[in-house]
Amino acid sequence: SGEEETLALLGSQGAIYTLNTTSLDIAEVKKLTIDIVDISFFDKNIFAVGSSGVYSGAFLLNDITQKTVLNDLPNDFISLDIYLGNIYLLSPRENQIYKLTPTGSGYAVTPWLKEDYDLSTAVDIAVSFNIFILRKDGALEEYLVGVKQSFSLLGEEKPSKPVAIYTTSNIDNIYILDGERNAVFVYGKDGSFKLKLEIKSIEDLLDLYVQSDEQKVFVITATKIYSVDTNF
Repeated sequence: SGEEETLALLGSQGAIYTLNTTSLDIAEVKKLTIDIVDISFFDKNIFAVGSSGVYSGAFLLNDITQKTVLNDLPNDFISLDIYLGNIYLLSPRENQIYKLTPTGSGYAVTPWLKEDYDLSTAVDIAVSFNIFILRKDGALEEYLVGVKQSFSLLGEEKPSKPVAIYTTSNIDNIYILDGERNAVFVYGKDGSFKLKLEIKSIEDLLDLYVQSDEQKVFVITATKIYSVDTNF
């Protein structure tokens, strides 16, 4: 059945939900009256970032509150990920990844990339000590301490319309959600192809989450959540 875990979901009109990946129970945690771009879940805390600021708090206590940001947030970022309490924001328009580091009262914002890169076709990021950037054409790039590394996906079949990527430092593989083929492509962190998981959905695929034991993948649409066994 896999390890019991909690997934944070962003609903309509600023509503934040949690999903228990074992019981599949969904509960509304908070409704924020702001435009939230993306959310993530780390160490039993929910992190939500929008154009007006950063919000975080322990979901069990329902105490998600706005945090102080010492520098300006990018106003056009499209996705975020969390690593060791730091928040990373992807801004294709500014060709930058911004790192939000916790301070005593909130977060300090600094550019993370050390060189100039064209990120105009980036669609998502995932942090696993290093950072992976997913491109519209299905390419995947790896960056370490702000510098691009030599990396490419292997195998004959690749995502044609990627919409999201998932990996963490605690799992072995990289998962890419393909909105055109309705599938999840699974790769090792060396770029080697592992398998493709078919998703039987007639809706647009939006995001994905992988259990820490990598036995199940959860694929999210606007109205449904699909659970797929990896059979690893």
